[in-house]
Amino acid sequence: FSGSIGRATVFRGMLKPERIRDLAAGDRKDKVAGDSVIKSVFAPQAGHILLPAPVEFGSEEITLEAWIKPGKKEDGRIFDMVTPGGMDGFLIDCHPSLVLRVIVGASLKRFPKAVHPDTWQHVAVVMGKDRLDVYLDGNELK
Repeated sequence: FSGSIGRATVFRGMLKPERIRDLAAGDRKDKVAGDSVIKSVFAPQAGHILLPAPVEFGSEEITLEAWIKPGKKEDGRIFDMVTPGGMDGFLIDCHPSLVLRVIVGASLKRFPKAVHPDTWQHVAVVMGKDRLDVYLDGNELK
């Protein structure tokens, strides 16, 4: 990720839209705590591990959130827990060039022109059995 990633958090369970809106309206420098927080870090670096073990899709539900400030022609990964070329995990990135892309197992969603360079934005992805919801700045993307 050539830009900046502020706070990145992994939650156990599927957060409700109201909670996601609250996170997006809050300060990216605020600590996130609570029983559902698996891990929350500030300014994660490549290779930073947020989940202790792979997610078993269909049996586990999680929510990921991050404050991102993409670079000018961003083409980098925000969350990555997938075997390259595989369908056994998830990937949230900007690829190609500022297109927000979310891959969860065999599901793929792309949102062209959703993110903007040099601007702090809040991204959240809620994933569970038969559910994949993507939010940008508290608003669900369709």
